Amino acid sequence: MKTIFFPRNLGRDTLNLFFTDLEENLNTPEILVDCTTLDFSYPSGMLVAGSKIRKWINHRRKNGLITKKKGYDSDKNVHSISGTWFLNLIGMGEGNELGRLQDQ
Repeated sequence: MKTIFFPRNLGRDTLNLFFTDLEENLNTPEILVDCTTLDFSYPSGMLVAGSKIRKWINHRRKNGLITKKKGYDSDKNVHSISGTWFLNLIGMGEGNELGRLQDQ
């Protein structure tokens, strides 16, 4: 299984290499997307990455390819994305709807 790691910082200067890795592995049969490497994210970086990853995941699902996730539930503050909208945005079936930061 191929692993794609998030960049250490999610921002405009780090997205190019991350997006290249996603594109090069668009049709790889089994992928693990690992965000344990993520230490910081700019809001704009998260939105841009989220849009790209959502399209990438939708393509993979449509073609019956396996995509797994790791590290979204880490104790790091930046990894509280499991309770935010990011995982919902990218289509990974977790997190809140966009605009809702905490469970109510």
